Amino acid sequence: MGTADGAPDLVEVWARVLADVTGDDLSAAQLAFLRRSRPKGLLDGTVLVAVPDEFTKAVLETRARDRVVALLGAELGTGVTLAVTIEADLDTTPGQQSDTEDDEDVSDHSELPAS
Repeated sequence: MGTADGAPDLVEVWARVLADVTGDDLSAAQLAFLRRSRPKGLLDGTVLVAVPDEFTKAVLETRARDRVVALLGAELGTGVTLAVTIEADLDTTPGQQSDTEDDEDVSDHSELPAS
């Protein structure tokens, strides 16, 4: 399923990718940390993913990167690259927004935030 403008729903795509990563060589603890990540946007073939801490960033950028990139590419139907950013206040409960995102729907981002 996609968004109204035909773009893929990154939240749904990300959930499917994480479900497929579980069979890889990651410990249960690493998988639990990885599930705390959230897709933030897709721009020019780069998927931006927010994670809550440096540990999760390291897992995503090293142990899980190749598998995640391959799965994202398959889901999106094109080659992608992965960018990871840390958001320390990222909520830890899937499907809920943090206090800093009261009115923001992260599933509808079509562009990466300006750096």
